Amino acid sequence: MSEEMQNGIKEQIISKTSSMVKKVTQELTVVEKALASLTALEHDRPVEVGEVILGGRYRIERHLYSRPRVNLYLGRATEKSDAEPEPPVSRWRFSGLWRSLVRKAEAPDKPLVAIREIILTGMDAHQRTCIETAGVNEFIEPIGLGAASLASEKDRVLVDKGRLYLILQLQSKRDLGRTEPTTLDTLLDGRPWPEWLGIPEALQWGVQLGRMIARLHRMGVVLGEIVPPTLLVDKRGLAPWAPLLLTCWPPAPRFWDVEDEDCALADFQRLFPLARGSRQNAFLAPEMLYGLYDQRTDVYALGALLYLLLTRIAPVSSMRRLQVAHHLFVDDPNEVSLIQKQEPECYEGLELIPPRFWCADISEGLERIVLKALALDPGERYDSVFDLVEALEALSIQKSSPRPRFRRFTWF
Repeated sequence: MSEEMQNGIKEQIISKTSSMVKKVTQELTVVEKALASLTALEHDRPVEVGEVILGGRYRIERHLYSRPRVNLYLGRATEKSDAEPEPPVSRWRFSGLWRSLVRKAEAPDKPLVAIREIILTGMDAHQRTCIETAGVNEFIEPIGLGAASLASEKDRVLVDKGRLYLILQLQSKRDLGRTEPTTLDTLLDGRPWPEWLGIPEALQWGVQLGRMIARLHRMGVVLGEIVPPTLLVDKRGLAPWAPLLLTCWPPAPRFWDVEDEDCALADFQRLFPLARGSRQNAFLAPEMLYGLYDQRTDVYALGALLYLLLTRIAPVSSMRRLQVAHHLFVDDPNEVSLIQKQEPECYEGLELIPPRFWCADISEGLERIVLKALALDPGERYDSVFDLVEALEALSIQKSSPRPRFRRFTWF
């Protein structure tokens, strides 16, 4: 082949390559512009606060929690209130008496709702159908959705724009003004500790939450972490359903339309893996930092929550405790891996402080239960949340004073 032919072929290749690059660049530009115009619902990211979803039915007030393919929000309905009735007699219009008689007090806010969002994009048709069916079955048989005394009007399961929604109404219209539902972190954030939330109430809360988590375990769901934003409480401590664990997990394998339960569990874990979480999360078991978990992981999370409720202080994170227990230190703040470190000053203040240090009114038996649940080694914890609940129920609590003595620290 002559040199001229080779040069001609090279020029043709370069020309074709340049045209292809130009075409691809133009196509990418079009795609980027299209993506920029998409809403959060069309992306695989959580909906922003203030956005209206489901055809204008609900407005998002707060994003509470996320895990892979699952988001949890608080929201309210957006329907307009009924119009004010017109007076039947014209003379009343001028006197104003009619309007004073029928004038309504300022209408309270619409009932609060919890909104669980399952992202279905990226799944095949069979998986989507399976999960949508599971969502309906879960709704029909709400074993793990909370207390039966919670308001249940207008609960619904809806699919919109590749997302499956479970809407759980948290107040009935007649309860507006009588109960004030809020999340646990909002109850405690920047405010004095509620006087009604003492040691007996904290123990009762632990038992009630433990029973709910034990039911989830029987259905094949492990939470991995139990954080205050996912717990619904009443500001005044009067609601019989409090505390309520909001639905922050996908439809359980039990409700999947699959004959083989082991296959359903495997698909569940593959489609909805647990995130490793933050190393600073005080409610995260140490094994979760490395992507490992079982029922004892939730034992640790519930123990951490009990520690908070009893002492009013969040426990030291498991990563910090590992540094103390194994003389390890995080060399790179962006890495989870640990290296050997010998300087004892690195560990100062990182150990788990026994609950009775913060509050002397906590019984020794209750302290032992909490510390066992918070063991770094899963083999040293209770084998299941049910065992932890049994230990709490069997405990005879010493009567505490009306105002237990606490050291003055904030919980976070």
